[in-house]
Amino acid sequence: MSTEAGFIELLEESNSIRIYKLWYQMFLVTLISSIICHSIGSLVLFIRLRSHHYAKWLALVLQLAGFITPVFLGTITNLLIASILVFSNRHDIPFLGLISIGLAQTFCIVSIEFLKIMQTL
Repeated sequence: MSTEAGFIELLEESNSIRIYKLWYQMFLVTLISSIICHSIGSLVLFIRLRSHHYAKWLALVLQLAGFITPVFLGTITNLLIASILVFSNRHDIPFLGLISIGLAQTFCIVSIEFLKIMQTL
């Protein structure tokens, strides 16, 4: 019985390491792509509103949203995706697949934020 318990602990540790590796790669892609997209948007916003006294600071708020959203929501969704991939034995996907997952999450975040802005107009 003790060898089976040790084997199960080793297997769970192996799965947790696989989950961590997948999560970390997807999280970095999501974070970097979100920061790049929001940097472009905040640069355009700052250029368009540079003469306005208070509205030019909205670019900073947009940049913070581009960092905070993937940190909180990206952590949870990437962890769920990595867990599903590991437990369905699909943890050996190439890095290009992880990049496409991260970019798809960034696209979803940006489109939801755009729709929130469109509601206020």
